[in-house]
Amino acid sequence: MIRFLVRARMKLTSRAVATEKIRDELRRYLGLMHYVPREKWGEHVRVPAMMGVDPDMREWSLLDICEHNAIVNRSIREVVTSLVTQEPMKHVIDPKKDVMPKGELGQKALDEFKQSVEDYLKAVDSYKGLRSTEQKKHPVFGMLNAHSWHVMFGLHLQIHRKQAEVVADLLSRDA
Repeated sequence: MIRFLVRARMKLTSRAVATEKIRDELRRYLGLMHYVPREKWGEHVRVPAMMGVDPDMREWSLLDICEHNAIVNRSIREVVTSLVTQEPMKHVIDPKKDVMPKGELGQKALDEFKQSVEDYLKAVDSYKGLRSTEQKKHPVFGMLNAHSWHVMFGLHLQIHRKQAEVVADLLSRDA
């Protein structure tokens, strides 16, 4: 049922709405980071089971979430670029292993995340015909065209922003 609803959302969401969703999610992340003292950004917090958050992703810090998002954002950018330009992807990732944060970026993870969103939006802004591209397989939602991947970008940010909100709330209780 969830898969059906998400795929329907991909079809019904306009490009402009999807782009604004991405911008809004970035603003919400940045606001959330200001809510938590910087020295707590790297603390790992276990969150309860959440839709879209795999069990091996439930004990992350805010910086881990930012790093994960930066990795996925760059990957989606490459998928969309490949679909629009009809050129092969340069990097093929394992969606279970290659998207996991290494925890080596420290505070730089937030900058990497922000830059990955800005770079993605700049690239996508120059692309035409997102709905008319070939398709590439998403590990959960199946074959998606570039427009659906564009919508997925914002949905992915939303899933992990909700996770980050729970992490921030739990960290604030410890303060």
